[in-house]
Amino acid sequence: MRGAVAAGSPRTTEAGLSALRIGGNAVDAAIASTLMAGVAEPLLTGLGGAGMATVRFNGEVTICDMFANVPGLEAPGRNALDMDTVTIDFGPTTQTFFVGPAAAAVPGLPAGLMALHQRFGSIPLPELAAPAVEAAQSGVNVLPGFERVSKLLWPILARSPGASAAMGHDNRPLQVGQVFRAPALGDTIGAFAASGADYFSSGPGAKALLQFLGDRSLIGAKDLEHQRADHRSPLHFSYRDADVWVPGPPSLA
Repeated sequence: MRGAVAAGSPRTTEAGLSALRIGGNAVDAAIASTLMAGVAEPLLTGLGGAGMATVRFNGEVTICDMFANVPGLEAPGRNALDMDTVTIDFGPTTQTFFVGPAAAAVPGLPAGLMALHQRFGSIPLPELAAPAVEAAQSGVNVLPGFERVSKLLWPILARSPGASAAMGHDNRPLQVGQVFRAPALGDTIGAFAASGADYFSSGPGAKALLQFLGDRSLIGAKDLEHQRADHRSPLHFSYRDADVWVPGPPSLA
């Protein structure tokens, strides 16, 4: 299938192109690229994230809402946990972020990728995930963009021994010329692709996440079980000689 793929990393782009070369469609390419981005651009996206997808397929435009839910279904009367803050210096300005387990929302990306694949996908999900799995296990070269984001977010990463060990070396963020390896991430991507939507709602992925968060987060089993991705109609308007489709208001569910 003819197509083009744009991404923030050559490895992410190549994963999408590989999906097209084996006969996949644009949604297959987007899924493969997104999974690879979680390896090649791990501080910008990943299976713990969320988002929106605008899909034009056979002339019909739809929105796949895979945004994150606010946690708390497990204990609706429970008080909010105290969140830590970190201020990041962007140069011209600074911004303060809430960080840590208490600040985590319910991941929406796994349900969204499954919803997209079930409705539009044409290539088995394990095949689409294979490049990302291989990259995580063998390693990806740290490029300037990777290094820049790692340095920028190091005040957050350094708070977690696991994150700093994965994203750094000798207590410093990874630099160009070094290699980022995450075999456990590759195993997780592969298991998710093979297991289906249940992996992060009630399966091993959900159990591992809940065990890690413990009582430091409001995310509970019910939050993961009730996280859904919705296909919905977009807002449409015309501008000059162009048709524009954008997501409508986010879900409150």
